[in-house]
Amino acid sequence: MNKTPFQFLLEEICVRYGFCEFTRAFDGQVPASGLITGHQFAEWIYLAEGMDPSTSLEFQREWRAKFTALFEKYLGNDPVDVVVLK
Repeated sequence: MNKTPFQFLLEEICVRYGFCEFTRAFDGQVPASGLITGHQFAEWIYLAEGMDPSTSLEFQREWRAKFTALFEKYLGNDPVDVVVLK
């Protein structure tokens, strides 16, 4: 079975950066329809790991930019339709 760009994105986030809880909890985060931005995606990762992005300067400075860049790298656009994430 071929991996989707989204599956490659989740794999890099887990393997390279150690944010693996998100990959297990992701299905419950995706709305039924609409658009998702790279910033929203980054916040979902942080929340799934048990951290609060609104109170973390590290998240605001480093991780949001990193995860948003990966989102754009693998999915090509920002925002994307949530269908791409399923």
